[in-house]
Amino acid sequence: MLAANRGADVALLRTAASGRRPLALNEGVRPGDRAFCLSNPKEMQGFFSLGHVSRFYRQRAGAKQPGGSVFLDVTTDWAAGSSGAAVLDECGNAIGHVASTRTLLWRDEKPQADNVQMTLKQAASAAEVRALGKTPAP
Repeated sequence: MLAANRGADVALLRTAASGRRPLALNEGVRPGDRAFCLSNPKEMQGFFSLGHVSRFYRQRAGAKQPGGSVFLDVTTDWAAGSSGAAVLDECGNAIGHVASTRTLLWRDEKPQADNVQMTLKQAASAAEVRALGKTPAP
């Protein structure tokens, strides 16, 4: 591991693989731009999903992340098992990677079919990956 930021859910790793190039990063997407994800939710290999960037937000700052981390919500679909999959723009540049899902409930109680209003798909942003790449190696 070259560097990591737990609050932003990003890490830079060195591998022994040769002849590989990392995906280009795109920090210039805006709400409404198209987003794509190819992941493996619940062991369903090769699940492709198309959606849009919904919003950017800064997660609350804490002791480990004083300025907070930038995440984005997208309408592409994923589930457990998709973590870390690239979220791409129309040109195949990474705009982020799968981080989590969050269910919005009608009433603050247990999630039940009649209580779920929306499930947000949250991705760590390309900006956080780029920032981590500027961190001095340990």
